[in-house]
Amino acid sequence: MRSLGSTSFPRALDVALRPLATLRRLGAATRAGAHSPHQIALGLAAGVFAAFPPCFGFQFAIAALLARLLGASTVAALAGTFAGNPLTWPAIWAGSYGLGSAMLGETVLEVGAVMARLEQLAALIAQLSVDSLAAAWRIVRPLLLTMTVGSVPLGAAAALAVYAVACRAIRAFEAR
Repeated sequence: MRSLGSTSFPRALDVALRPLATLRRLGAATRAGAHSPHQIALGLAAGVFAAFPPCFGFQFAIAALLARLLGASTVAALAGTFAGNPLTWPAIWAGSYGLGSAMLGETVLEVGAVMARLEQLAALIAQLSVDSLAAAWRIVRPLLLTMTVGSVPLGAAAALAVYAVACRAIRAFEAR
């Protein structure tokens, strides 16, 4: 059987986009000894960590890079990025913003102020001019910086929890 570590990125991406196929492949890799429980759990943890920073559209690349650097399963890392999804993003973003604000000593914006900024942002983007997009970036940049700072400890905590649970679960799966 082919090792998950030697899987090409396009193949890994294809497998990660199909969750049931990903679980079957991870199970097969575990049974075949292609990856240790540590490597698979570490891959999942890397993917979960990559789901936290506000790097929209780059989570897969970040997860794959982390997996390669850590010697973890790339397929597991790509699967782990699904921790960031439309159901979890509001909590991740709010938590990242709140923690980032506290870490940077900033005042947390009230909900009304956030909504006003979002409305202003939408109006600027709708204009589609260089000046309006530059103005939109001036609104977004401080929020993204704050969220990025807050996402690192939150993502690390979530990754540690996922690693611990996944490692135990995979070892229990192997023992069956």
